[in-house]
Amino acid sequence: MLEITPNSSRSVTSSIPDYPHAEPPKKRAVAASLAAADDRVELSAAARQHEEDAAAAPILDERIRDLRQRITEGTYVTDDKLDYVVDQLYATLLGNPARVA
Repeated sequence: MLEITPNSSRSVTSSIPDYPHAEPPKKRAVAASLAAADDRVELSAAARQHEEDAAAAPILDERIRDLRQRITEGTYVTDDKLDYVVDQLYATLLGNPARVA
């Protein structure tokens, strides 16, 4: 095994220069917390829209649970809904306005 011995009697830590202009970590943390008191955040329109969408999520969850229950019970699909879908398919596929029954 290779053994390394120092060439001089100086310790390694004494060769590291001392920077008097550097602040100790504690002072930096205090300065950062004081600066944070003046910080401000402005949300973009997209961020505000996201917040509104997130607020609506519980309402959508309730609607989804209701629809799943109605589908399971067999009460979701009605003749009126089927007629509407068929009319929309005719209009889309054939380029004709929805037929009137």
